[in-house]
Amino acid sequence: MIRVLIVEDEAWVREGLAHLIAWRGSGIEVAAACARGDEALRLAQGGLTFDLGLVDLGLPDTTGPELIRGLRRARPPANLLVFTIFDDPASVFAALRAGARGYILKNTTPENLLAGIRDAATGGSPMSPAIARMVVEALVERDGGSLEESGAARLTRREIDVLTLLAKGTTYAGIASALEIGLGTVQSHVRSTYEKLEIGSKAEAGAVAVKMGLV
Repeated sequence: MIRVLIVEDEAWVREGLAHLIAWRGSGIEVAAACARGDEALRLAQGGLTFDLGLVDLGLPDTTGPELIRGLRRARPPANLLVFTIFDDPASVFAALRAGARGYILKNTTPENLLAGIRDAATGGSPMSPAIARMVVEALVERDGGSLEESGAARLTRREIDVLTLLAKGTTYAGIASALEIGLGTVQSHVRSTYEKLEIGSKAEAGAVAVKMGLV
């Protein structure tokens, strides 16, 4: 069962999400639903167990990136998925750099949202199509359109294998099993890959993998 912490200040949206999960979210349940970031942090710091945080960015008491960083510290095993109306580059990249594992816009369908929750909870990086395009285009622009001039050219064969599996939504444990290496080794390869690519999230890693033709 995937336990979800909802952080959304609009009551009708928060209640709608809880209802959707209860009605159609087979294998998903609401751990808690909060209207404010400080409330969510208190619950997480107090021992609330959840597998995924579904986080709005437009909260009245904190910024989205601050809340994402706080929830990551309070509940490291949980993945965090942004669910918002904000589709500007500043909001997107601030959330991803803070540690969000995916970014879904509120104009998505209920089916795609539930699929995104399941994907993010198991280590994937779901993004609305417009957001995925934005991330890829930003990386192409940053690298001057050439991967040979970027950190991607310095990846080892093993790092490419790890990046490929990571982009497909494979968990660290799954990568370790598939490549027959230790979990610590996987984490080391991920850190090295992120440093070479100058990225900080699975979503950005997925965009690079798409650009490299790995997935």
